[in-house]
Amino acid sequence: MIAGGIASVCLAGLLIIMLRAVRALWEDQHREQARASFSKGRWLAMIALLAVFAGALSYFALRAINASPSSEHPPLLVDAQCSGGVWSFTARGRTQAAQRDLRLRGGREVYMRLQAGDKPTEFFVPGLGLKRRLAAGEKFELRFRPTSPVNSDEAALYRSVCLHHCRGEDAVRPFLVVVEAPRGILAY
Repeated sequence: MIAGGIASVCLAGLLIIMLRAVRALWEDQHREQARASFSKGRWLAMIALLAVFAGALSYFALRAINASPSSEHPPLLVDAQCSGGVWSFTARGRTQAAQRDLRLRGGREVYMRLQAGDKPTEFFVPGLGLKRRLAAGEKFELRFRPTSPVNSDEAALYRSVCLHHCRGEDAVRPFLVVVEAPRGILAY
């Protein structure tokens, strides 16, 4: 990203120099003929040199941009299922058993598929802005990107809250969403 910014600044500078050279060439055409031939040759050589330099710079800048790996990772796919008022979370593609609390990396896109059991339920985590009421057997997909904690050794805790199904057999048990900061090479 930094290399792309530097390359953009250099190309903008080269464009300005080339435009000044073209302007000077235009002004030189109105001067006396003896000096004009010398000046035209000098400016044409300068424009050709700048064009070669700009082409080489853009080629190497594009190679540097294409060679660096993208920091964007595919979204984390999570299946969330509520059974008997208890939410359980399973990341798709992992062999871990379903977990009671949800652990995420900050800054990474999350696609969560919610599925209600045989009774109506709700999914409400106010700290992350997630809120959904589900009828019995209903499925819904949430997409969000949790913000990352400032320090790499910290984690943000978000608690679920009960709004409608808080008592009796249909009561939704609270759970935690833990958002960790990306670390080192395993960031995101």
